[in-house]
Amino acid sequence: MLKITSVFVDGGRIREGCRYCTVDSEKPVFGWAASSSQESNGQSACRVMVEGKTLLWDSGWVEKTEQCLAYAGEKLPGGVQLTLTIMIRDKSGEESEPYITSFVSGVLAENEICGKWIAAGEETDGRVLYFRKEFLLAETPESACLYVCGLGYHHVTVGGVDITDAKLEPAHSNYHKIVYYTVHPDVHQLLSGGRNVLGIQVADGWRNNYTEMTRGALGSRVVEFAGPSQLWAMLKVRYSDGREEIIATDESWGVKFGPITNASIFNGETYDARLADKNWDLITSAPAEGFSPAVEIAPPGGVMRPMALEPIRQAAEYPAIEITTPKPGMFVVDFGQNIAGVIRMVLPENLKAGQTITIRFAEELDEDGTLYTAPLREAKCTDTYIAAGDHRDEILWEPKFTFHGFRYAEITGVDYVAKEDLTALLWCTD
Repeated sequence: MLKITSVFVDGGRIREGCRYCTVDSEKPVFGWAASSSQESNGQSACRVMVEGKTLLWDSGWVEKTEQCLAYAGEKLPGGVQLTLTIMIRDKSGEESEPYITSFVSGVLAENEICGKWIAAGEETDGRVLYFRKEFLLAETPESACLYVCGLGYHHVTVGGVDITDAKLEPAHSNYHKIVYYTVHPDVHQLLSGGRNVLGIQVADGWRNNYTEMTRGALGSRVVEFAGPSQLWAMLKVRYSDGREEIIATDESWGVKFGPITNASIFNGETYDARLADKNWDLITSAPAEGFSPAVEIAPPGGVMRPMALEPIRQAAEYPAIEITTPKPGMFVVDFGQNIAGVIRMVLPENLKAGQTITIRFAEELDEDGTLYTAPLREAKCTDTYIAAGDHRDEILWEPKFTFHGFRYAEITGVDYVAKEDLTALLWCTD
């Protein structure tokens, strides 16, 4: 008997327990892997069904040994989870159990794209932008899909709740040619009738990555995809009676700078808790403070397409295995494995206002036990936490908009470091 073990859409594997698979084609190709109790008894036919609220396509049984079939139904509705069912038949006529999973079409026609590209109207100088949009809904929606692109990287909350565990989105591209937006079809779970709020942080990422290292490498060359940090977003809400409502980026959105005062791929991230506003993305009784109206800005130039690449996620955790003190006040931590990612740190209690904790990264140690940083060239590879000394301080701290290649980390600015308070987090495309 045949058993379907994995399903692919346009070459990308659907992983259960991960984020939904986003399709960027109107005619996706479904593929699958199968196992058999009899090695010679392979596939003789297949059947694929796609359902939304109604059945969109039933291929019927197709005599075929190749383990794939292209979609040939009506236009896929965008922004909703679609159910995919696949069955196969072996050469003796026995049918497999149905393999049922889901995917999302993220394709937007040009006339479906609403909203403006917005920015802060001033140079970010490495600072992260905090965008806020408060809006009213007539009732709790039946479904809602959020399409969003913050260049270079964005992080989204609805009512203060993270909508995904993905990191460093959207996928990097030549923004002058193609701009990828992420698709989130399940945000209705975080929306309700009445007041709601969207919070989106936007960091420079690859959009504005001019550092000492890149300047040295590029010289006078101009990077085609470089430019200001900017945001486009569109929330499409559907009610139970079929009505639709769209909330999209425009000058009614507020923007300000916040506690992430520097976020650089090569130089690292700085978080200043003295500038933190814990309510910036929440519904509060008082008006949000410090926000200025966003300004419209020219689009980056590329064709907008849904991000079909699997998201970057945390794939593993590595505990600290050894801590040495090559110099007074300097703690060098060995995580035992060279990875790409960041460190999560349990911050000390009773931090003093202005107390600065600095974490530097390297893949090797020098002969004296300190970090060997020559291969980093001009990259600082340094994360910094500046304490507020009050309720605004974080308990667990990890950067959002940078990553490092490292095995070792040097920590200064604290009196003591415990191994159990440090964890190296491996980030990679899922």
